[in-house]
Amino acid sequence: MVKEINIWTQKIVIVVIICTIIEMILPESKNKKYIKTVMGIYIVFTIISPIVQKIHGNNIDLNKYINLNNLNNTVIATNAPIDTNKYVEEVYIEKLKKDIEEKIKALNYTVKKIELKIETKDEAKYGEIIELKIKIEKINQENINHIQINKVKIGEIEEEKITKEEIQNIKEYLCNTYNLDQERIEVE
Repeated sequence: MVKEINIWTQKIVIVVIICTIIEMILPESKNKKYIKTVMGIYIVFTIISPIVQKIHGNNIDLNKYINLNNLNNTVIATNAPIDTNKYVEEVYIEKLKKDIEEKIKALNYTVKKIELKIETKDEAKYGEIIELKIKIEKINQENINHIQINKVKIGEIEEEKITKEEIQNIKEYLCNTYNLDQERIEVE
């Protein structure tokens, strides 16, 4: 009896050590909590297995307790492949877009539309901006503090035009800020 308890205790210690090591090397992700849950269930089964074996004998028929067909179907349905690289790239692109919008806003322009492509194939240049298309509009500083409505025309919007010199200055600013070639930037 003492030998069985000793073996049982060793199994529990080994399982806990293995689960701790796995938990330490796991990257932070939304899947980590599920992996920790599975490890916790494994530890619980390791702890209660001798008790269950004593009650039901050494031959435990899991089919009595779990319908394996249903279990396999749910595992397949819930384990859809997750492309973490694609997700990280999308988040990175969104952060870049917001950063560009803030920098353009600091120059007294608003961003109407922004399209951005980054390098994903070449590891040496991974994450660099390949192409940037941006549509901007001037912020009219005079009308920010004083709003005056002279005449309202439905269906017509009068926009202040941006000069070629201003577009060139914006391109140069983006080139210097994001280390890009001017050919990769299109400003409207």
